[in-house]
Amino acid sequence: MKDRIEKFLKWAEDNGWNVKRHQNTDVCLPDNIISRYPSISKEYIEFLKSVNVCIAPDDSSWFLCLDDYNGVSDSAYSWNEIEKLCLEEAENDEEWKQEITEFWDCHLPVYFSVKSGYAYYALNTTGESGSIVHGYEPEFEETDIVTTSFVDFLDAIMKNSIEV
Repeated sequence: MKDRIEKFLKWAEDNGWNVKRHQNTDVCLPDNIISRYPSISKEYIEFLKSVNVCIAPDDSSWFLCLDDYNGVSDSAYSWNEIEKLCLEEAENDEEWKQEITEFWDCHLPVYFSVKSGYAYYALNTTGESGSIVHGYEPEFEETDIVTTSFVDFLDAIMKNSIEV
């Protein structure tokens, strides 16, 4: 697993991504993340231990890292930006808001894109646990499973078999 993460980070650096590494043996996610997502894959935790910033060359898509989840990154977007947009859109429709919240309770965003509208990849923390799903506007909660694991997601990016 660590080898596949390292292979991706080396590939990203060689392909113009803005990668800032660190070797953080302690991943300190905030309590609200830990309680909401008790089943975060070990693969993603290892990734978070290895990198502080990982932004695509065009600066319009990026991996969410510890600083994003802790609310201290330089990003203009919060880690749960898309959920907040959806809840805002739902306005006073409490049933719709509940559906939105239930969806996001099972999907931890790991990658954002603003390249051609809002899009994301998220870690499924229930059901198909560990799989990566892709969603985009306008129907953010209508997703497709793109890979069965986080490291397979990294491999798919390197092979250009998914668009990020």
